[in-house]
Amino acid sequence: MNWWEIIKNQLASTKGKTFQLDFSQPMIEEEEDECRQKFIAMAKKVEQMTMGGTRNTEYPRPYEKKYDIKNNFESTQPGYDSAYFKTKVNLEDVEKIPENVFCVAIKEFELFATGDRDRFNIDGYDILIYKKHILKRDYFVIESSVYINKGPFDEICYFVIEFVADYMELHPGKTKENTETELSRLVALYEEEVNKL
Repeated sequence: MNWWEIIKNQLASTKGKTFQLDFSQPMIEEEEDECRQKFIAMAKKVEQMTMGGTRNTEYPRPYEKKYDIKNNFESTQPGYDSAYFKTKVNLEDVEKIPENVFCVAIKEFELFATGDRDRFNIDGYDILIYKKHILKRDYFVIESSVYINKGPFDEICYFVIEFVADYMELHPGKTKENTETELSRLVALYEEEVNKL
């Protein structure tokens, strides 16, 4: 309840009476950190995402998890066609970043349509939002991420959700239709994970 609601309630409960409000005690304002808490909750959801894959333990990188995704690209060359899902989360400096930076980051992430990236500078912090789809002849990447940087290359807080499919060019035994169908299935799984945010 804010101070105006307290005064209105006091006025309503003492209607017709003489009273004096006591302003001798300082007002204590609760620090707003709703956006920071929402960002942390989103990042923790990202940490739990797997896209149904198997954790690749041979990928020991700080803040990152990689999951191998079973696929049906029908390769005649085993090992050449692969798909993986990757998450990256870093919340180490989350308490050092001003609340309004998180508010802008969340709002813009929710509003930003698929594209390459969007960038904002708030109080000396760079916010980078990515929601990109890259489709080439033999690979596909889709990413949704929020980076908060203190300087051009100083990523101090972020969450990243990425799916990559590397598939060989069409060769005997592999059809374009099968590749497109399988890619659509995998993208739908990815979107299902992202929608948990």
